[in-house]
Amino acid sequence: MKRGVLHRAGGERRLARVLLAAALVAMFAGGCVQRRQSIGPTNAERTRAMQLASDAVAAAKKDDHTRAIELNRQALEADPELAAAWHNLGTSLLSQQKYGDAQLAFERAAELSPTDPRPYANLGVLYREAGWYKDALRYFDQALEREPTHLESLRGAVRTALELGQFDQKTLDRARQGMKLETDQAWRGEFERAMVRLESEEQARETTLR
Repeated sequence: MKRGVLHRAGGERRLARVLLAAALVAMFAGGCVQRRQSIGPTNAERTRAMQLASDAVAAAKKDDHTRAIELNRQALEADPELAAAWHNLGTSLLSQQKYGDAQLAFERAAELSPTDPRPYANLGVLYREAGWYKDALRYFDQALEREPTHLESLRGAVRTALELGQFDQKTLDRARQGMKLETDQAWRGEFERAMVRLESEEQARETTLR
């Protein structure tokens, strides 16, 4: 009876060792897969991704955004961390009013390129087009945190703030900054009108406080 128990116990220990060995092999293999994945794209894949992204830009300039979307997605298959391809994918998706997909693309571009204001600026444009002005202004703010002189973001922030009735010093400062940088006459006129309105509101507040 005891011998049977010992035999069974010995068998269980051998089975446990086999299972442990199998688990270690699986862990090792998984680690190898993880390391291979963390290596990233090869030089050839990066080169292919950049060429596809360049072709996508050319397609977008011809207003062939369907083709640009396809090329950018091919580029991202080759190099999933190519920030420019994510950003340009977002702009083409936005042009086709595919807001959900465009938002995801811009957010990924913002993550991969933490100093570039353009993804947040375009998220601001996206939310303005969708009619969500408070969210739009929040994204323009984030773009200007990255680059205080980013003209597209200054345009969007001033216009959106006025639409929301935010006649504050920050908006006035941005209008003045935009006026210094702007070369487009139509936008210069808009910045000038914004400054007049904001300065008038500021004077009215000061008069009230006296």
